[in-house]
Amino acid sequence: MKITLLGTIVKDRIFGIDGTVTESFGGLFYSIEALRAVSAPDDRICPVSFVGADIYDHVIDYFKDDSRVDLKGFYRIEQPNNHVDLRYNDAQERIEYSLDPMPPLSYGQIVPFLDADLLLVNLISGWDIELPDLQKIAKDFHGILSMDLHSLTLAREPDGRRVRHKLKNFDDWLAVPDILQLNKKEFESICHSGLTVFYKKYCFDQNKIVNLTLGKRGSISVYREKNEIVKISTPPADVKVIDPTGCGDVFLSAFAYEYYRSKNIIVAAKFANLVAGIAGSRKGLPDSIWLKTKLEKNRDTQNV
Repeated sequence: MKITLLGTIVKDRIFGIDGTVTESFGGLFYSIEALRAVSAPDDRICPVSFVGADIYDHVIDYFKDDSRVDLKGFYRIEQPNNHVDLRYNDAQERIEYSLDPMPPLSYGQIVPFLDADLLLVNLISGWDIELPDLQKIAKDFHGILSMDLHSLTLAREPDGRRVRHKLKNFDDWLAVPDILQLNKKEFESICHSGLTVFYKKYCFDQNKIVNLTLGKRGSISVYREKNEIVKISTPPADVKVIDPTGCGDVFLSAFAYEYYRSKNIIVAAKFANLVAGIAGSRKGLPDSIWLKTKLEKNRDTQNV
């Protein structure tokens, strides 16, 4: 399987509710590490992202020994990389500051990687790619396109603080993916009706899968089966989450990968909740070797 990921590499500084500060790579790194943990030896992982000159060599060094990772999609840019401060008020709510924002990727920079089975679009900054370019990519891509709405619903204040705002042309963004992922806050910022009503209005005719991630309450998947709307709730894995940073990014990779493999939405949702829960059971970025080891230990006991 070949998987292309589009998004933003960031350097995270996480201020926990216990007063601790954790620094690590973040953003698209979470999605990449999840794929490295769950994918087969003959899979191909193609991240596409600008990387600032201050961390470019570190990023290349991090992945260079994994032959599955194609490094050509890491585009060096002569500016500081995007740094993000995350200040948690409780286990789920946080204040986010985005510093040194990167420019959006262009259609031409992504085209070389469209010969993939899966395309994961993770809108980590919200300006990772502009809508016209994304629409052209979706038209030219022939596999399964999965997209996390993520920070598309966040504006950026002059000091870098991210604040929720009403997304313009959100129906055009929603038309792009085959699998749409969003969390409760993101959903509420674009829709005030129920998930079933939302699906019927925006997704039914395009036969999408919509995953609503709910943190410690698991997830809800909505999809069309013949002419009926089906909504299933998947409980969280039996894992103690201590750092929810990046769990949605991990869910995105794990669900898409397992769904492509099994073509079973229920199985994919259970798997994604387990991988995301394990990823959140330690502070900072979970490296792929640790994540894979924990996953192998937990998969049988949790019947996933």
